[in-house]
Amino acid sequence: MEITTPPLLCSTTGLRDRVGPPRAALTWIAAQRARHAALDTTDPALRPRTLDRPARRELAATLGRLELACGGVDLPIPAEHFESPGTVDRAVAAVLGAVGLLSELRSLGAASAEPIVCVAIGAGAGGDVLGALEDGAGREGVTIASLMGDRPAAAVDLAALARSGVDASRRIAELGGSLGCIRIDRFDRSTLAALGLAVPAASVASPGAVGLVDASEAPDSAAAWASAADVWNGPAV
Repeated sequence: MEITTPPLLCSTTGLRDRVGPPRAALTWIAAQRARHAALDTTDPALRPRTLDRPARRELAATLGRLELACGGVDLPIPAEHFESPGTVDRAVAAVLGAVGLLSELRSLGAASAEPIVCVAIGAGAGGDVLGALEDGAGREGVTIASLMGDRPAAAVDLAALARSGVDASRRIAELGGSLGCIRIDRFDRSTLAALGLAVPAASVASPGAVGLVDASEAPDSAAAWASAADVWNGPAV
């Protein structure tokens, strides 16, 4: 049976400082021969609450011209914002806004069939918070994957696993079908080795999990993306 490798998403997170605003970041991503992008919707130009319908149509058109699909949202919200009464409402609104944006981009033919939101939801988030996120994601057919838990779904931070000496393949096997996203933001030998273990493990235990690369802090973002893509897709890519 042929195994299809899930998409590897290239994130716009942090690229504004390197290559410019979102349109320039998406152009850069396309130039890396990526086929799927993850949007940072905390960027002022991509915030769902201020992105009206014409702007969403233009974003979809830009993705189409670049032959990119939006595979998800990479949402750098501090995890503790989901735990504090003073910030939780805004944090939940930001996630659900991202969910709504992905749903609309999909309806415009510019997003993957099963897009994800990757975000760190603090372990102290209440059941009502998690329930609201699960309900919103379920209505729109979008997966919310948390880097700090498994609700609504789980995400793993490969660099953190490598630093702590946790076996990536074992952790992925433990998460199984609840794993939605494998995030890579470091490109040292140990993290790439962990990615090499994660890919075959996920193909068995978590076949729907996507990869997400944030190359914004690497000395050479293009080389960082290429190194992760080589491992994810195989050296022939």
